[in-house]
Amino acid sequence: MGTECKAMWKNLLFIDVLYHSYARSGTDMCMGWGWYLSCDFAYFLVSLIPLYIYALYSKTIAKLTILALFIVS
Repeated sequence: MGTECKAMWKNLLFIDVLYHSYARSGTDMCMGWGWYLSCDFAYFLVSLIPLYIYALYSKTIAKLTILALFIVS
């Protein structure tokens, strides 16, 4: 059979970005493309913050939030 994947639960929950387990070799990773999906999902969740502020509060505050996220990143 193939190699056993011990980190598949991280890929399925899209939380493998939060764990720094990618220092190991690439052969130990279950789904290498799952890392991209996890990053994309995390960016989607973070982008909801300025959109929420923009819709409910002030456009100026939303723009400042976007600028702050840009600077932090």
